Amino acid sequence: MLPPGVVQAQLSVNIPKQAVHNDTVHSIVLKQCLSVLSDNCYVLILDIDALPLSANAIERVFDDAIRASLVGNVQRTNCIDNHEHLFVAPSFMCFRISTLREAFESHDVIRISDRSDVFEEFTYYLQAANREIVYYRPIHCRKPIWCLEGSIPSFGLATTFGIDNVGISYHHFCSRFFLQRLQFFVKTFRLYISLLLRPHL
Repeated sequence: MLPPGVVQAQLSVNIPKQAVHNDTVHSIVLKQCLSVLSDNCYVLILDIDALPLSANAIERVFDDAIRASLVGNVQRTNCIDNHEHLFVAPSFMCFRISTLREAFESHDVIRISDRSDVFEEFTYYLQAANREIVYYRPIHCRKPIWCLEGSIPSFGLATTFGIDNVGISYHHFCSRFFLQRLQFFVKTFRLYISLLLRPHL
């Protein structure tokens, strides 16, 4: 369903099989974005088990990214004591390349650190600069595992993120486990069939 040019571009990205030091697959891809894309490009980053919920949702994401410095799914790194810091996770995020380049030239916002998970430093940087960030929050979750604020889990397996109670993205989480990959395949296959059966205008 992807345009041939997008598929070809994906195949040309060289991603090592294992993370090196504090580099992750996310950080390697983002560094390649910096090297091949011009400053005026907007990028929508998706995890392999995440997707936008509609064409309107994709338009909303890019509209938000034009007016804000960063938009996407909100997350909290529950395995690090960083005062319950909330950030936009690279599971579903959109930004302008010039914003990432500016942040990266200041310090390495892509790498993980003692206070941050993958790409959390980007949010820290923008918050310190008082830049606008749009957070898509959990509005439905089949099995909450992790907390945002406080100690009540609010996101986890099969989470729909959105704004104003309108779903924008879906992130299945835990796709390293076979059962979760299977469940995500079933969900996406159903979506695919519904698209095929939709009347063409």
